[in-house]
Amino acid sequence: MSALHRVALILMIPTIAVAAPDVKEAQNLGGLVGVWRADFNADATRVIVQMRSGALGLWNTTDGHPIPGDLGTLTAKGAYVRNTGSTQAIVCFDAGKSRVFDLSTGLAVSPELNISIKHKNEPPAVFFSPDGSQVILFDDAGICRIFEIKSGLEVIKVSLPQREVEREIRPGAAFSKDGKTALIFDASATLHRYDVATWKESGQPMPHPDRNAYFCSFSISDDALHAVTFDAPGENGPEGSLQLWDVLKSRPLGEPMHARNGMSGRFIDGGKRLLITPGRGDTRVVKNTFP
Repeated sequence: MSALHRVALILMIPTIAVAAPDVKEAQNLGGLVGVWRADFNADATRVIVQMRSGALGLWNTTDGHPIPGDLGTLTAKGAYVRNTGSTQAIVCFDAGKSRVFDLSTGLAVSPELNISIKHKNEPPAVFFSPDGSQVILFDDAGICRIFEIKSGLEVIKVSLPQREVEREIRPGAAFSKDGKTALIFDASATLHRYDVATWKESGQPMPHPDRNAYFCSFSISDDALHAVTFDAPGENGPEGSLQLWDVLKSRPLGEPMHARNGMSGRFIDGGKRLLITPGRGDTRVVKNTFP
């Protein structure tokens, strides 16, 4: 039994019933047909829509009318990613370059960012800082690039290992809640810790223990003191593992957990607990008792 298993406190997860809204009260957004994605802004007064053609638009959910801002009304094509508070979205345009928009006014809040991303059928790999001042993007060459949103200036480029053909590992990033620390997850399933003030790497790289895992991801606690790397669950995948990390010391905490068809982990309650979801079997919440 691993150290994580020994200290884990297993909790029951209640089932929550959610009342469905009255669909008769929903506004018709101009008779849109062929919507690929749609998301609300922070107060649900706006909805950003991406059509199957890639065309984008921002709509008023109160009257169903389009918002005539810089984002346009189905005139530009691309893919979008919202920030955590759903107040802004970055659009990676099919025609090249990217730009950040306010999701209430539809107006641009950044100049064009000198980065072009081929998003294909998945949202671009984009991550906002908590204060909305910076954004991390991964370009088509696998390079991690950090931009200031207001000025559009590039802060730094971070070269990372390229994705191996047989491994489906998508690079990612996450900021601590205070925005002082960033963790970057590269295509070799390795975590790196950075001081945001200087964008210098601190500590040692933290590689996921299973080097043969083909679909990996990660999660961090709000204070960025702990992280988990894991083999994401899949219906027909092989056995997967999950490893808890002490981020400040760049060392694993206990032995990895294992599950058939992989598993995922996500910190909840500010990092005090960890939600573990296996590809098969019961979902569990474990108490994080590590210092």
